[in-house]
Amino acid sequence: MKAAKVQAVQGRRGLQLLIHILCALAVMAAAVLVRMPSEMFQGVSENSKAAYTADSGTPYLTDMDSYYHVRLVRNYLENGKLGNTTLEDGTDWDSLRYAPEGKSTDYQPGIIWLTAFVWRLFGGSLDALEYRLMALVAAFSALAAYWVGQRLGGPFGGITAGLLVGCGPTYAQRSCFGRFDTDVLIVLMEVLLILFLTEALRTSDRRKRVLHILGFTGITVLYPLFWEARYAALFIGLTLLGGVLAVIAISFADPQARPKSAGAFFRSPAFCTLAACCLLAAAGLMLTSGISVFSSVFSTFTSFSTSSSTGSGVLPNLFASISELNKPKLFPAESDDAFLGYIPGQTPAIVNGVGGVFAVLLSLAGLCCLVITGIPRRREAPRGESGRTSAVYACILGVWWVAGFFLTRFGVRFLEHLSIPVGMLAAAFIGQVLCWLKKIPAAKPLPKKLRVPVRQLVPLLLCAAAVVPAVTGSARAVAGSRPSVTDASANTMAFLRENAQEPDAVIASWWDMGYYYESEADLPCLWDGGSQNGARAIWVAQALVADDLDLSRRILLMLSGSGDAAVKYLTQHTDTKTAFESIREALLLDQEQAAALLRDRCALTEAEAREAEALIHPAQPRETYLVLTYTMTQQIGWYEYYANWDFTGTQALPAATLYSYTPSGTPLFNTESGEAYLDSIRGKETLWQLFFAAVQTPCFTPVYEWHDGLEHVRIWRVEP
Repeated sequence: MKAAKVQAVQGRRGLQLLIHILCALAVMAAAVLVRMPSEMFQGVSENSKAAYTADSGTPYLTDMDSYYHVRLVRNYLENGKLGNTTLEDGTDWDSLRYAPEGKSTDYQPGIIWLTAFVWRLFGGSLDALEYRLMALVAAFSALAAYWVGQRLGGPFGGITAGLLVGCGPTYAQRSCFGRFDTDVLIVLMEVLLILFLTEALRTSDRRKRVLHILGFTGITVLYPLFWEARYAALFIGLTLLGGVLAVIAISFADPQARPKSAGAFFRSPAFCTLAACCLLAAAGLMLTSGISVFSSVFSTFTSFSTSSSTGSGVLPNLFASISELNKPKLFPAESDDAFLGYIPGQTPAIVNGVGGVFAVLLSLAGLCCLVITGIPRRREAPRGESGRTSAVYACILGVWWVAGFFLTRFGVRFLEHLSIPVGMLAAAFIGQVLCWLKKIPAAKPLPKKLRVPVRQLVPLLLCAAAVVPAVTGSARAVAGSRPSVTDASANTMAFLRENAQEPDAVIASWWDMGYYYESEADLPCLWDGGSQNGARAIWVAQALVADDLDLSRRILLMLSGSGDAAVKYLTQHTDTKTAFESIREALLLDQEQAAALLRDRCALTEAEAREAEALIHPAQPRETYLVLTYTMTQQIGWYEYYANWDFTGTQALPAATLYSYTPSGTPLFNTESGEAYLDSIRGKETLWQLFFAAVQTPCFTPVYEWHDGLEHVRIWRVEP
């Protein structure tokens, strides 16, 4: 009889393990499958599909940051380092970025090392690997979330957490096929932080506790390899803050379990576990990122500010023009849309970005349930191990839930971080519902035929209500993703790569395509997605909207020859506004007149004026190419805004006073007053003359163009 009971118990455990394995595999598969539609180009003609696909047969990538990683992987595989050159002092340097100065390759190498390792292990097409790798890695973030969710709510809780985290609409769109960026690795690190700390605090087994502490420490060391150390420190700190609250809740919220003395508290397993995590995490961060990482956390939020730059003489903030840094609203404009996981053509509201309002409500209910069950009221009996576990999850996930909503104030991109606590807390509510259902038959007996169906049907419905909008919304969002590059850009960069006469010929354009131009043309570019802000925004914008082609030519030759050196030199002697205005006037003068103007305007000596003038008119201009696209003509409003920068610190962000050249541009600009404004500048600005009129001038010579039906690109040689 006893042996039969043991066998039955083992059979049940085996069945439970099999169920968990199958559910985990299903969640992982869903995380990958939901990211695949971006490769299918649904609703796109065959000609457009061909234009979106490279000669290798792999589609182009869906964002520009991905192409920076592509180039770093190529550098690492070919040279064993991220940069393409090394300075005399041994600094790893990238000469293609921010030409002509270049930039250090002080960058997080995690995604580069991972890609190189996988490619060396399996081989095959590197392009195809970069196109799909991040979507495959997303399966592991879903698996880790499933592990936490099943602790809170069994298989249904695991499925809920795994799908809401792994298939969150914003997260899926930012890690779909074609996105070779670090988002998926960042979310994986954060889910593992929560997993290891909660397991370390809830377990009573010393060996398991040590293993989980070491796992938490390992993640704190790995995280800065995938994102800036200050952001890693921020999210590690949030997790540890939840751990501090959990230790307090475990030790003091239950009167009967309260430590008898301070010494007893400091010797408690919970405190020792948290102390070990804090000390080892701090040591790991200092070893990998230096002690300054802790003070840099305070600049985390200001670094993504989209507010207008303020203060006398300040330079523009181009983050205002980046859509992913727009601040999302809590609910969409239409109330019915709140239940959806994705709304086409709209900046996602918070509830849509994490899977719909039902998922958010379930997470709030789950947090309330954890607080109630984990922190007993006065004179109440101890809740035991289940109460301890609830307290741990309530504090850690509660901190993440509150912080996640706060971080969305700094842009849509932070919605993927909010998906983590939303998914796990929704799983917690399903777990609490299961507990309630187990008690129902004892209080109000149900027919045997109804007990099991009721126990399974209710959590199944809750799970479906939470995850279906998220998964379907993710699929729609991913299906609407398109490559940010077409054959037009690919062919023009191939032309430059093969026909540029000098190996350091400079590409001039707006910043947003910079990473791609650097990667595919293998030539230096004036700026890119990692160097948007600063003086270059004003100069390039003025070159594009000036009504004097010679001024545009001279601006571009100055930038390609000496970069920001002229501005930096003059701002040591005068204010920023005077420096810019003096350079702009000096550009159109000969050497003697320019030196005289600088001497008088900026209070320079004769020698200083000639040194500044040499930076404005480089003696040997570098070969320079101006790349213009049809997409750029739809952004003319931003160029006008930055070209007319007033340096007062009071310049408001652009609104309906800025206009697009074409009706297909930003709808806000398509107004009667906008048309009147356009009538006064059409045909005069450099961008209009070179792209629409496209006639050869003494200042710019057309060398190549390509139109593939999706994008039109023109290349002009800037005459020295």
